[in-house]
Amino acid sequence: MILCLEYLYRDSGNFKLFQKVYFFKRERDLGLNALLAEIEHYLIDGTDFIPELWGLPRLHFPVFDPELDHEWHEFFSLSEVEKAEGELRDWDMFMENVRESM
Repeated sequence: MILCLEYLYRDSGNFKLFQKVYFFKRERDLGLNALLAEIEHYLIDGTDFIPELWGLPRLHFPVFDPELDHEWHEFFSLSEVEKAEGELRDWDMFMENVRESM
């Protein structure tokens, strides 16, 4: 199973940057809904997270105003895909980072 996690950064001007990260999943016992529920458990206010804590790249625009901008990123979706458009990461290792971030 190949998973695609999509997230975005929304700056103070409501401009957005999107990112897709691809994972291979070894365990076959959890379906997509269970994986999604687990991710949602670790989100801040049900939508946000800090990507560095999860081992994901931080998205940002060239100009960062610390008084207006922030480090939170929005979770967008988790889906199964036929083919990865980039590097494949290990889902189980990713979830270890997520669990340890709390």
